[in-house]
Amino acid sequence: MTDYLFNESLTHQQITAACTLLEQMYPDQPPEKTHQQIPMMLDEGWKIVGYFDGERCVATILYRIGLRMFCGKYMQLESLFIDPTLRRSGLGNKLFHWLEAKAREEECQRILLESFVENFTGHQFFYNHGYFIRGFVINKLL
Repeated sequence: MTDYLFNESLTHQQITAACTLLEQMYPDQPPEKTHQQIPMMLDEGWKIVGYFDGERCVATILYRIGLRMFCGKYMQLESLFIDPTLRRSGLGNKLFHWLEAKAREEECQRILLESFVENFTGHQFFYNHGYFIRGFVINKLL
């Protein structure tokens, strides 16, 4: 496997590269929406990390630390995406090991993530990393 550079303090150029990668995750969304939303999320306290091959982002995920009544201090994950040509290369494992270490460093009691019900491959990846279903996210479209 190529040695991809991990970065937890992304430059503006790397954030743009991560947004470009995330466009593949949300193909029904106009690309400019992704490029607008990520900086807004960063302003709300989200952080973005990724693996890079030169200037190209090949794996990324957003996370934030928060506090909830039902679980105390937690890390929330959002929009994990690995370049489809690099899936099963170990990058997802590396990201999740780093995230777990970061959550422990931040003294979080748990890591939370949301996943669409049809994301069977993702669910298997999460189960293999010790995640389990604890509840439901109930939505109402407005």
